[in-house]
Amino acid sequence: MVYLSLAMVAVLTGSSGPTWFKLMGSDPGPFVKVHWRMTLTALIQAPLAFFQLYNLEREKRKTVLSQLPRLVFPVGVCLSLHFACVVYSVSTTSFAHAIATINTAPLFFTAFFLLRHLASLFSQRYMASGLIGVKGSGGEALSSPTFLDPSRSPPPSLLEGSGALLAFCGVCALVSLDSASSDLPVTLGGDVVGCMASLFMALYLYGGRRRGDTPLFAWMFPLHVCASAISGALALVTGGSVGGGDGLLGWTVSQNAFGATLGSAVVPSLVAHSLINFLTTPGILSPFIVAMILNLQPISGNVIAWAVGLQGQPSLLSLCFVPLIVLGLLLSTWGKQSVGSK
Repeated sequence: MVYLSLAMVAVLTGSSGPTWFKLMGSDPGPFVKVHWRMTLTALIQAPLAFFQLYNLEREKRKTVLSQLPRLVFPVGVCLSLHFACVVYSVSTTSFAHAIATINTAPLFFTAFFLLRHLASLFSQRYMASGLIGVKGSGGEALSSPTFLDPSRSPPPSLLEGSGALLAFCGVCALVSLDSASSDLPVTLGGDVVGCMASLFMALYLYGGRRRGDTPLFAWMFPLHVCASAISGALALVTGGSVGGGDGLLGWTVSQNAFGATLGSAVVPSLVAHSLINFLTTPGILSPFIVAMILNLQPISGNVIAWAVGLQGQPSLLSLCFVPLIVLGLLLSTWGKQSVGSK
């Protein structure tokens, strides 16, 4: 119950992310906005990370510092690309559609599980027959890798897949009836990029399990440093600048930009993403269940956007589909528990 309560806090704080990006203005490009948020988040997390590392035993600290770069880099790439897609989607399509499409990660998890299961079946069949794979010293075919063992790579259960699909249908119904409150016209490109944001979110959530027993902020700080460097480099490559109000340092010269950046760094990043990374620690909640719980963000996100004046009042009729999202979450959670952690 405590973990589910923390997950709901993550939902409420994380769903404000697109709103903070909107409040940063329309001039900065998507990679610039991501760089602002990642940089300030890293600065806030730095003392917390150093404190946690300082309190580790010397040998443990050396081990953590030696492993962090290779563990953090791929997850940092996913984090920066996720936020870049979020910013682009929010600025090019209806806010309701953007906040819905960026929360379709459970569908990608279901696809991951299915593809991994099919790959395990393929590997088991052909490696066992000796048609592919590495031969042992005596010429015998070696067994397939553990992660491709069918017994360890089960397909998604019917309840998992049904729950993810049901929740997605609820999200689609919710936003399709909210066209009157949209601030921008719906665009296919913006919706596609929003789905790409969900893909990178799924990869980021699953990659968070690489943290192992590394202290939370000792993991989060280099993760955001990595994302800051990647987004800054991409901003410069795509025509961005260092100075000026819409440059990499723009958040330091504009009071409005600083306020929006600080809000995004503290509320959705420091609070929500710290909770998300904590909850996906092995033994607490699976990344799939966390992604399913985050499916509630379109509800709170649209309410937050309406409250600050970024869009019209959400349709009361659309809220009738909220139970579909909740039911999908319950079905997926039940199905996940029945097959064990993937």
